Amino acid sequence: SSYTKAGQKLGLSKSSLSKSLSALEEDLQVRLINRSTRKLSLTHAGKQFFKSSLPLITSLQNAQSKITEFSDEVKGDLRVTMPYEVGAIFLSKVLSLFIARYPSINFEFDFSHQNKDLIEEGFDLAIRVGELEDSSYIAKKLVSSAVGMYASPGYLQRHGEPKSLADLEGHENILSLRAQQLLHTNSEDLLFFNKKSKLVSSSLLFNKKMCILGLGIASIPNTFCVQEVKEGSLVKVLPNYEVFNANIYLVYPSRVHTSKALIAFNDFLIEQASSFQFNAL
Repeated sequence: SSYTKAGQKLGLSKSSLSKSLSALEEDLQVRLINRSTRKLSLTHAGKQFFKSSLPLITSLQNAQSKITEFSDEVKGDLRVTMPYEVGAIFLSKVLSLFIARYPSINFEFDFSHQNKDLIEEGFDLAIRVGELEDSSYIAKKLVSSAVGMYASPGYLQRHGEPKSLADLEGHENILSLRAQQLLHTNSEDLLFFNKKSKLVSSSLLFNKKMCILGLGIASIPNTFCVQEVKEGSLVKVLPNYEVFNANIYLVYPSRVHTSKALIAFNDFLIEQASSFQFNAL
């Protein structure tokens, strides 16, 4: 239940947390939480109380941070959300180096394409790809990777290689769910695919795998295709055109004090990204 998860995070038993919330409601003379057998949710008063309490929580975190700065050891727990592709292609390659450097930092990773509410869901950091929607967070650009168009040698042998953007209409195109059948290139040409695409998915890694298997032409960040191009399993088509850059950002709540653990992790990611072949091709 929600009580169980919250209790685990706070180091309290489910019964202790329930009693504390009931006592707070009794003291305020207002119901803060809607309770049912299936789920808990904040009432309107509960949401207002939560928002009003955030500055007090921030002050307390600042006070705790100043005390812990007397310790040289960087430690703590970090909850991080990101698309699976970032975890598989980048983070999995460098995380062991960070853990060796900071063995007292513990992680919980959530792999999702959804833009989670960092404050409400308790995330310390999000790694996001593409344009940012919420300006209330602090954002640092991690890297910018151009997106190219790729096909397998076998596909090109069977269907021929496109010589212009217009030629793509006659090919099987594997699209990202976010693209919505639009291809916007660095030449400011905007191509709309009228023909229904054979494959549309939210996973760039899935699209790349289908592309390698010869099922069509896919638009994929160059970063994700470096090894496959070297090995010859993918070929970059229409190399003079790039789909607009895919920016990758580090995003964290602006109203929550930045811990030494989070600062160390952000600095590490920026350091590793600068030498991780993100600018290849």
